[in-house]
Amino acid sequence: KNLIAGQVPLRPFNVVGLDRLSSLLLPPEADASTLPVEVDASSSTWLPLQGLVKEVEAGGSGLVMVMGKGGVGKTTLAVALALALVERGNKVHLSTTDPAAHVQATLCSDMKLPNLSVSCVDPAAVTQKYID
Repeated sequence: KNLIAGQVPLRPFNVVGLDRLSSLLLPPEADASTLPVEVDASSSTWLPLQGLVKEVEAGGSGLVMVMGKGGVGKTTLAVALALALVERGNKVHLSTTDPAAHVQATLCSDMKLPNLSVSCVDPAAVTQKYID
């Protein structure tokens, strides 16, 4: 049987973001210098966790989403950030869609802090509830 196949060329730049993703449609010889410039992480001043905590806290309230590929430390960072904010007297709700419940394991399931609430959203169950 004949299958429809396509090829995506290897690009020498990150393809995260709509502008970069659309660059995959350019011919391979397209000039990448016309694309938006990425920030060079090695030249940036990265804040340590306490700097991030202060920056989040300065907003008063809000939503922080920790995202990334599997195994990069999302859960560790989310829990560390939540605990640091709670330690400074802020109310924090930490929620996850991770079916493996790594947040609870990282926090130690019996840990109770007055300003910290934790929930786990099951994406499959929520989707089914929406469909029903």
